Amino acid sequence: MPGAWDGFELGVRAILGQQVSVAAATRLAGRLVAELRTPLPALAEPGLTHVFPTAERVAAADVAQILTMPRARGAAIRALAAASLAEPDPFAPDQDLATAFARLTAIRGIGPWTAQYIAMRALRAPDAFPPGDVGLLRALDGGAGRPSPAELLLRAEGWRPYRAYAALHLWAADAARPADGGGRRARAGCPPDSRARDGMRPVSEQRMTGRPRGPHPAPIIDEAAMPTTEATRPDLSADAMRREAVSARDAAYDGRFVYSVRSTGVYCRPSCPSRTARPENVAFHATCAEAEDAGFRPCRRCRPNEASPDARRAAAIAGACRLIDEAESLPALAVLARAAGMSPFHFHRVFKATTGVTPKAYGEARRAERMAKTLPRASSVTHAVYEAGYGAASRFYAGAGERLGMAPAAYRKGGTGETIRFAVGPCSLGAILVAATARGVCAILLGDDPDALLRDLEDRFPNAALAGGDAAFEALVAQVVGLVEAPGRPADLPLDIGGTAFQQRVWDALRRIPAGTTASYAEIARSLGTPAAVRAVARACGANALAVAIPCHRVVRTDGALSGYRWGIERKRALLTREGVVR
Repeated sequence: MPGAWDGFELGVRAILGQQVSVAAATRLAGRLVAELRTPLPALAEPGLTHVFPTAERVAAADVAQILTMPRARGAAIRALAAASLAEPDPFAPDQDLATAFARLTAIRGIGPWTAQYIAMRALRAPDAFPPGDVGLLRALDGGAGRPSPAELLLRAEGWRPYRAYAALHLWAADAARPADGGGRRARAGCPPDSRARDGMRPVSEQRMTGRPRGPHPAPIIDEAAMPTTEATRPDLSADAMRREAVSARDAAYDGRFVYSVRSTGVYCRPSCPSRTARPENVAFHATCAEAEDAGFRPCRRCRPNEASPDARRAAAIAGACRLIDEAESLPALAVLARAAGMSPFHFHRVFKATTGVTPKAYGEARRAERMAKTLPRASSVTHAVYEAGYGAASRFYAGAGERLGMAPAAYRKGGTGETIRFAVGPCSLGAILVAATARGVCAILLGDDPDALLRDLEDRFPNAALAGGDAAFEALVAQVVGLVEAPGRPADLPLDIGGTAFQQRVWDALRRIPAGTTASYAEIARSLGTPAAVRAVARACGANALAVAIPCHRVVRTDGALSGYRWGIERKRALLTREGVVR
């Protein structure tokens, strides 16, 4: 269950666990307690002699020296203690998750993963969730490969507001799975591979690699390079194993040890790309502090006493995302690149590799989110357009307006005056929701969680009257389910398509793709007479809310590979297979 006996102790333990195993973190905590513990009165309770050090004692101590650990991590623990003293009850449960997250990440040395973990265990936030955690991704690997962090975050939308419980179940399931070689991953109930490396930031806080496609981008983080648990990691006690890791420049061993080179007087991380040193000049050290005590200085190339290159890039991109979020209009690429300390070209490439989208696409999606939030309370559509950060109404209608699914004025009213009949049920692809207005079917949604599909409908039209269907509507639902089971047969459904004029042109082109065949985004753009509008075509496909009836599953990349699909790649593959398309 999410929760911890003492919030401050949990926070300290989370920082102690950065880059080390659970067992090593436990030993470090024991040493900290032995040095700074608070004794209990003799008759307090039989067998209990002391409690965890208070924040006052920790803030006044040289934690890095006591534990012989990197100074950055010791400073992070002291900063946490100082922050705890500055507030009356910083670890009180039932706090607002967003506020608590912002307060925790403001502490130097605590990044997104650690903040979410502390919120889960110390603040008992039931919806705290670290989406890039490798243990979560691995637990969902059903044999076809791990999902991306973006896919995990999208899937986790159906678990709200109890994503913390889902994370603990997944960690326990991952811990119970046999590791390669028949070993066990970690003891159940502990988040394997989830040790935060902030100060030396966890890989979950190093590289934000995925971002949900569509209108709801949220920083999503990847921990694909997170070090494995002691149960799955080879024994590093032998220098031969360390030499092999250094020779292979294996980044998986970064943080496990460093090596020094006597001829140069520096020490490096195992993945350092520097020239291989002579074996007789190389020595190994468990920590950076140990290497520095031996008289070596950190390498200026790999900077082993700092966050990894991935962590530094992730921090720079996270800062750029904050600049975009806080700006009234999208900052120029040169401005963002300068703030990140990169050239514009390099920044653009790193931003897209880290987040999965370009800076412009990220900014547009953020503005569209603000527009959707602003519309219901705005005095007019025009006011909402400018408040969301659009320089002109035409900018909104040209792109972000398509994300609303209806005219902005109607969206602002939350669907007031509209009656939508709906039904939710199972089908061979999971759960299906069918909704219709008096004009025809307006939504065919697929997913894993029926409640999530209904919430999607309710969130879009909070003021619409949602009603169950009569016998005629049930027959319509059966017709839709039959279309999912046999997507190749002709569909004769009354549709209330909506959307912008361009979207309707794209959706009409999709309906003209013969069953059993596919078309690329570029081919559709050319058929519309707008060959340069490939991305606009892709956005229109993503905005389609009528699965199968408007067969966006028949659209593939130019090379024939399956691209993003609003309801999941596996459903797209299944629909194409049912039409006789072999992938």
